[in-house]
Amino acid sequence: MRISSCVARARKPVAAVLGVLTVGTLSFVGTLALLPAPPTPYCGPGGELIDLGPGPAACAHVDIPPPGVDLGEPVATSELQDRVGAGPNAVEAAEELGVASTPASTATSPAVTCDGDGTSGYRTQAMYVVEAGATNRYASMKSTIQKWAAGVDDVVNRSAALTGGVRHVRYVTEPGDGGCVASVLNVTVPAAAMASFNTTISAVQALGYTNAARKYLMWTDTFGKGICGVALRYTSDADGQSNPNNGYYPQYSRIDSPCWGFGNGSNEHSVEAHELMHNFGAVSSAAPHGTRAGHCWDEYDSMCYSDGGGFAMQMVCPNTKDYLFDCNSDDYFSTYPDPGSWR
Repeated sequence: MRISSCVARARKPVAAVLGVLTVGTLSFVGTLALLPAPPTPYCGPGGELIDLGPGPAACAHVDIPPPGVDLGEPVATSELQDRVGAGPNAVEAAEELGVASTPASTATSPAVTCDGDGTSGYRTQAMYVVEAGATNRYASMKSTIQKWAAGVDDVVNRSAALTGGVRHVRYVTEPGDGGCVASVLNVTVPAAAMASFNTTISAVQALGYTNAARKYLMWTDTFGKGICGVALRYTSDADGQSNPNNGYYPQYSRIDSPCWGFGNGSNEHSVEAHELMHNFGAVSSAAPHGTRAGHCWDEYDSMCYSDGGGFAMQMVCPNTKDYLFDCNSDDYFSTYPDPGSWR
């Protein structure tokens, strides 16, 4: 699979596993009935099948919150503004892993890479989304969301540096901070549209956010819905541009306000970066350390945790990697993968 929307080159799978596998058949030995094993869920344990039509069905898996986060509690604007996101510790983590940071690091700046006219081609579109009737905090939160978006980019680029490359999130941008910053849309959806991920997708699609060349990264200003972060991911293992995660259909990710702006504490990853990487197609169940629910089991890694996907966690990499992508660069993210493999 090659991630082309914003981050180039992932791994070519050794073997593709496509479709749904049903294991077992019903048979009889005397009076003993051997019951069939249940079918493997298409989206893995705890996953939700999302059919946006046209195109293949996609999967979503609600991710666990960072330690200490109460999804049922509102978060004050002042507390959110104090969260610095993943950038600073992504820099520190990369340095501890032997990747030197430039003195003029932009980890605490909202600046992102300017690319072309800021709108053409495959892009990630940042969105602030709130329900009608709720307090709209766009004016107070826009600059902070732009800083967090830059932190996501920093996680991607620091991770790329681990394999000797450079990669940036290609945002829809606007002028700012002496260069470019992520453009953050102010979107109001109908009341109750945040009841589920499916209803949120339907609501933003009804407003016209259906561009197949966009990954819609939504900071959803709501709480108490049982959602920290969730993202739409196609389960295809195709290793070329034909992979449906590569800009054939619009994709969406949602991060509810209790989980905004993390990545700056001990063993915390950026929830925003995690969900966006799902939009890029990670992690395939066919990857060497992939789970059946879209994650990985070789800690420490921003995409790895015990998700009920049938694998025991193994501590393979130092905990500094929890801020970054792909422990040992062998499952879903490498700038120089070995031909014919996942590396």
